[in-house]
Amino acid sequence: MWSYQTNRYSPVNLSSYSSTGFSSAVSWSVPGNRGMNRLIKSLNINYMFLNVQKSAPDEVSKYNNLKHKIAVSINQQITGKLLLRWFINYQDREGEVITFDAMEMKYYSLDNHPFWFVDGSITWSTKYMEIYSEISNIFNTRYIDAGSVVQPGRWIKVGLNFKLKVDKKSP
Repeated sequence: MWSYQTNRYSPVNLSSYSSTGFSSAVSWSVPGNRGMNRLIKSLNINYMFLNVQKSAPDEVSKYNNLKHKIAVSINQQITGKLLLRWFINYQDREGEVITFDAMEMKYYSLDNHPFWFVDGSITWSTKYMEIYSEISNIFNTRYIDAGSVVQPGRWIKVGLNFKLKVDKKSP
């Protein structure tokens, strides 16, 4: 738990902890490589709900419980060689986060706020290689995740994968 006297987290033993909840998933795929599957080749939707009860003082916990999570993935086969992937995520955590005000030189707590973020990738494949680009947090959403850690904004990764065929000849 967070202590404002020491400006640190300290461990706290829990005498009781219970977690109940459920998760569900729905998947849909379009067979073939023409028509509808260029719009959506596959769609996956996952939802999770957790209700956690724990015996802890009413202070800020470093690891706040995830209450609701929605994860959606969409694959689009634009051509035989070009694939787009989208990942849409929603998270809602309980509790508060600790942040630091540099102007006032002090720590304070804020309620966790739900957030959405979107990632995407594009991949062009041939028989021997793939060229890809991935964009995380496309809309540059500012959010704080577990442990009061501010997550990075948008970032882009570009890469090249080679597919090597190894001949398995016995000596």
